[in-house]
Amino acid sequence: MLMLATVIGVSCATQTFANDMRIVALARPTSDLQLVALEGMKFKLTADKLQNRSYVAIKSQDGDVLFSEFVINRNGRYAKVFDLSMLTDGNYTFVIENGSEKLEKPFVIATEVKRTVTPAGK
Repeated sequence: MLMLATVIGVSCATQTFANDMRIVALARPTSDLQLVALEGMKFKLTADKLQNRSYVAIKSQDGDVLFSEFVINRNGRYAKVFDLSMLTDGNYTFVIENGSEKLEKPFVIATEVKRTVTPAGK
């Protein structure tokens, strides 16, 4: 089993998004999975070298599937923008099943409250 761990942290105004990448496969991984922060709580998920009819999902920490689709792919590349602003605080995972390969990109959504002090006028 091959495991690759990378930690990425992104802070968006009052939201925190942290994740790591785990690649689990019986053979050497053939796909790359990347998550890039856009404005607000929008993120672009990309994957390369996908086989035709790969499965993409977002799952909650309880394993509930919140989004799923099968990718009918001719060029092997997948890219999609996800708006995660409607998700409540918690742990989630992007999952791509590509043949015998399973790629996971866990992430956490947590609300932060920031307090500041400013001088008041006379």
